[in-house]
Amino acid sequence: MNTISIASLVHNISAITPEHTVNQVGELFLSTDYQHLLSIPVVVDNKPIGIISRHQLMEVFLKLYGRDLYGRQSVKGFVNENPLMVDCKDSLETASDYIISNIETPVSEDFIILRDGQYFGMGMVLDLLNAVGTQLDKANKKITKLNKKLTAENQRMGSELAVARQLQAMVLPDKREYKSIKQLDINGFMVPADEVGGDYYEVLQHDDHIKIAIGDVTGHGLESGVLMIMVQTVMQSLVAQNIHDLKLYLQVINKTIYNNLQRMELDKNLTLSILDYHQGEVQICGQHEEVLWVQQGKVTRIDTIDLGFLLGLETDIGHLLSTAQCSLASGDGIVLYTDGITEARNDNQKLFGLERLIKVLEKNWHLSAKELRKTVFEEVYRFTKHQKPIDDMTLVVLKQR
Repeated sequence: MNTISIASLVHNISAITPEHTVNQVGELFLSTDYQHLLSIPVVVDNKPIGIISRHQLMEVFLKLYGRDLYGRQSVKGFVNENPLMVDCKDSLETASDYIISNIETPVSEDFIILRDGQYFGMGMVLDLLNAVGTQLDKANKKITKLNKKLTAENQRMGSELAVARQLQAMVLPDKREYKSIKQLDINGFMVPADEVGGDYYEVLQHDDHIKIAIGDVTGHGLESGVLMIMVQTVMQSLVAQNIHDLKLYLQVINKTIYNNLQRMELDKNLTLSILDYHQGEVQICGQHEEVLWVQQGKVTRIDTIDLGFLLGLETDIGHLLSTAQCSLASGDGIVLYTDGITEARNDNQKLFGLERLIKVLEKNWHLSAKELRKTVFEEVYRFTKHQKPIDDMTLVVLKQR
């Protein structure tokens, strides 16, 4: 409600004194000035001492010989000495809360309005209810208007997020690129928690080398998705220049992300591991989740914690970068993932976990990369009972042909 004071409802009604008779007060109730009131204030030295109710007085007159018995008496014996009183400075909301909470039903009295403790006028309950209703109606109209505005804004934002999601999907690897890689059976997929995900993965072939990358921007949503697209753009640019130094990749990406985060004043960072595959040999650089190296159907875990640092926090991370190597024979492979998979939870808040993921991989390693990727996601969904993911989930599977 707006801050309208109760003074806006005041009726400048002349009060009576305790010396008025019952007959005199009855005549007042019938007069034009008082006929709309439920009660009349009783005042001494401009201070209210009570109120006379029309209803109570009518009960007196309706009694057998009531007017003859009581008409010439003082109204003192009929005064309600505990009337409802509010100050003229009270807001309409404050006054209505007090009066509605304390008034007796059925309603048979109005209320007194004071100014600095003295009688100022009368307030009618009916006026109060109408004013509150008007304020509520205005508030409802404002809320309706705001809801329409918010709905339009949400639709606009939804459209923008949908565009960003489409853009993100467009720059992720597709099945045509997978099929063009003859040395590897490879497949990847990302399930965003929101309209736009913060996970990143990439598969790029160049100069008989294949670059595979996976990363995770803190949070998810539009900002994280934009950072992911920045990483993808820099990766594409470096690959186009036939650069094979993985440390250089990470240094350039880090510098770009750091500068853009400062410009956008965003408190975000990301993990990123990049793999270089060449003729069965794999080099790994950058900090992310563990790399799962599968030999003859058994998983070896390669920790990446010492291979790099979070990107976007420091201007130069060159001194923090190192590499690890592994070899792939026919049928061997590598699995990359983001923590949205291992940290997926069921109803009991139990994590899907890395050990469970490894068991699924070892049990189903005979499947193609695509079928294995689908099986992992099916197991995660089964574990979480198909609840909406709370984090983006990404999985990349590659197998040496």
